[in-house]
Amino acid sequence: MRKIVMMWIMVVAVGVCPVYAWAQPPEVEKEEAVVTFIKEVNPFLAKRLERVRSINFEEYRRILEDVSRRYREIKELEISQPDLAKKAVEELKLEGQTEELVEQYRQTSDNQGKEKLRTEIKNLLTQTFDNKTALDEAHATIIENEVQKLRARIAQKKQNKDKIIEKRLSDLTAEEYLLWN
Repeated sequence: MRKIVMMWIMVVAVGVCPVYAWAQPPEVEKEEAVVTFIKEVNPFLAKRLERVRSINFEEYRRILEDVSRRYREIKELEISQPDLAKKAVEELKLEGQTEELVEQYRQTSDNQGKEKLRTEIKNLLTQTFDNKTALDEAHATIIENEVQKLRARIAQKKQNKDKIIEKRLSDLTAEEYLLWN
């Protein structure tokens, strides 16, 4: 569901053709730029990516494609919706922090330490949830605004139905010597 919402955001906010976007295979952006970006916002994922690269290159490419897709979305949002881009980056940071704490939790054997980590994980999950909800609300607002604009265009077309049909009929049936080209 989240990917569908992000795709609609790209369609609405950036003007990307949905058919084209869905039909194209995910491309890996310049690997160096993506890896640098991930190192900055989610060091835990960057380390995982490094480990996987030497073990299973196919898995590495799959993860890199996913990260590249998110990287492109954020870069596009930086142009059209800078506030949403900041939230998307924050989401990646929170995911990384959460993954790191979960790893620590799994390696800790002491109950008191586990409880402290569990509390920290819960706080991060709460922040992540709030951030994702805010992103979803912003996306919904963008989509609602686009739908309103589309409905207004449809209403205008309906009002001018006869003129539109007459113009098209005239274009289709015009004598060749009256055409521009």
